[in-house]
Amino acid sequence: MRIVNDGQRALVALETSLDAIGDAGGATKTAAHRWRNGTGKPRANAREKMQAALGIDVEAWDRDTGESGATKKRSKRKAGSPRPAKTPKKRTASRTSSGTSKPARGVVVDAVAPYPTAPPVDASPIVAVRHTLACIRHDMQRRDLAIASISKLRADESRSLTLLSKLERENEMTEARYVREHPEFRAHCRRILEALKPYPKAAQAVAAALGAT
Repeated sequence: MRIVNDGQRALVALETSLDAIGDAGGATKTAAHRWRNGTGKPRANAREKMQAALGIDVEAWDRDTGESGATKKRSKRKAGSPRPAKTPKKRTASRTSSGTSKPARGVVVDAVAPYPTAPPVDASPIVAVRHTLACIRHDMQRRDLAIASISKLRADESRSLTLLSKLERENEMTEARYVREHPEFRAHCRRILEALKPYPKAAQAVAAALGAT
């Protein structure tokens, strides 16, 4: 197979099925076959979808590899002339001893920020969930993820956001209840209602607003 551009190179390196490629780019299996074989290029909307799903830069499809030109030059090289220096190959994907994935072959991976620091063991549930959400979003920045991994991370993000929203609402309700039941607040309410006794309607409206009886 002749590699004609960096987008095709990254697609081949992913070793993903044609059905999965077509789904990622919102196209047919036939179109995915042309993209991977180098006989066609995806359109702009398909490139954007594949960048989001597969991590392939939208501009990679316009970067020619120059392999065909290199072949012609080699054929014209005179006998006995020195061979041109080879271009260093990109590192291939592998797994480290800890089990974490390295970037797939041919896929350009952007540098990401350091992994979020874990909160103290006695941190509140809200802080713990926020840290989990930060870790999920950190992992989503990786460009070497498979479609299934991306889908799982998005589902985890959605669940974490739902849980965080619930915990924050409960925390607000707890704080509001604490304020209402605090002796100083109740004393202020009594003083305000005492001052409004000459104005029964105003006193009634303020009492309703304060939740006082």
